[in-house]
Amino acid sequence: LEIRMNKKAMGCHGIAASTVNDIIQKAVGGHRVTEIYKGNMKIPVMLRLPAQFRSSVEALGRLVVKTPTGGSLRLRDIVQLRQVDGPLQITREDGKRQMLIQCNVVGRDIVGFVNELKQEIANNVVLPSGYFVSFGGQFENQKRATDRILITGPLAIGLIFLLLFLIFKSLSQSLLIMGTIPLAFIGGIVLLYATGFYLSISASLGFIALFGISIENSIVLINYFNQLRQEGHPLEEAVVMGSKRRLRPVLMTTILTMLGLVPIWLATGPGSEIQKPLAVVVFGGVFSSMVLTLIILPALYVMVESRFDKQSSIGKTV
Repeated sequence: LEIRMNKKAMGCHGIAASTVNDIIQKAVGGHRVTEIYKGNMKIPVMLRLPAQFRSSVEALGRLVVKTPTGGSLRLRDIVQLRQVDGPLQITREDGKRQMLIQCNVVGRDIVGFVNELKQEIANNVVLPSGYFVSFGGQFENQKRATDRILITGPLAIGLIFLLLFLIFKSLSQSLLIMGTIPLAFIGGIVLLYATGFYLSISASLGFIALFGISIENSIVLINYFNQLRQEGHPLEEAVVMGSKRRLRPVLMTTILTMLGLVPIWLATGPGSEIQKPLAVVVFGGVFSSMVLTLIILPALYVMVESRFDKQSSIGKTV
């Protein structure tokens, strides 16, 4: 129902716009006058005109409006009523009208869907002047979370490196431990793809969690290698002995971590769709980190430390 008020006619009769709105609202929508109780239920009592007085534009136009001077006139004398097609609800954001179009994305990642949709709109839809399209919901939340991760991710890596350097007091060993982080990412990415999940907010948090989890095994190994060398063992002997002796603790820690993630991975209750990608990423990352760290880290440790040993021996000779 479109209402166009004749402000000039309303001004002549001293009728306010709120008066007209009140008359039409009570006639069509009704007016809540009281409430009655039926058991534990509270039922509102509405007062409105019979159907024959509100079922058409013409019937509404014949409604009587009282003027402040005591006179009366028909509603059609001061407003123009029309029945037109229009939205059921008008919503605004930041003072601008908006029309919401909602959809559920199934079977693909949200970012890829939105990028494809943007391309389709740009190619096939001509928007009038002043109109624009924006995307919200989960896409907006994911974009906001991604922006935060771009800040917190490097910050977390920097803090981890600082702590490692303070513990080992060796730049080479700190960098060696940090180099094992991509080994965890390999398993997380592969398992995420294999299980059909996509990169989401929870999956991104899983990768951040791998920053700290993945270097645990490296710290255990390198710390023990250093301890054996301080006891007088040669480099290669210390690496072989340390790898054998620390194999069981590394396996136990990794397996227990993976078993703890299984209930989250297999959960089916409310909220499980958010938790599963995180569990999958950490599960795959911890496994690949364990396997590749046990194979690659000892070899890299020997290469790096043997080079430093040669440089130190040359310095002593000079």
